[in-house]
Amino acid sequence: MRGQHESVVNLKLSSLGLGKQKIGILVVWFVSLVCVRLLLGLAFSNLWIGTVGAVAITFGLFYFLLIHTPLRKYRFAVNAILREWYSKKFLLYSISISASVILAIIVLIEYGYAYHSGEILSIYDISSVQAAQQHVDQSIRELTLRGHSLLDASAITAASVDKSLQGYYLKSATFVLAEHMEVMAFMVLARKSATLFS
Repeated sequence: MRGQHESVVNLKLSSLGLGKQKIGILVVWFVSLVCVRLLLGLAFSNLWIGTVGAVAITFGLFYFLLIHTPLRKYRFAVNAILREWYSKKFLLYSISISASVILAIIVLIEYGYAYHSGEILSIYDISSVQAAQQHVDQSIRELTLRGHSLLDASAITAASVDKSLQGYYLKSATFVLAEHMEVMAFMVLARKSATLFS
């Protein structure tokens, strides 16, 4: 039954000629999502969860427009295109891997602050990216030679970068992690729901 429904959806999409429309809808969706996320980030700049809710708000805006305005004629197309996009396995895998990397960075920074606060370095006075990279490499070697494990040296380095950026490295990482978690939740909803806008 589900296979028949998907084939009917694909047939309707092909008959509507949604190549350009698909690109347009995805562009509008992601631009709206980025704008909402930026507004939330500015409004709640002191909270690490400042951007949580951006996907839900964007979905709410789309839902209102596609149900209660003349844009309802695009409801079927938007539903099919978003379901198709968010059901792609490569998207799920890439977001999962990216979220894992970001979570590891956050843990390193917090570990560095918690256990090595006295050894956190500042790189304010470094004038170029290349000099900063050499400074970081040298710092890791020195920390390792002083008996620190690679984990400790990496944690001190990550915390030092965050301190040098006045905490914005950790804040931006947590914003992106919150975004990833919310997108993954929306992907589950999109994959399980036959229609998003009904």
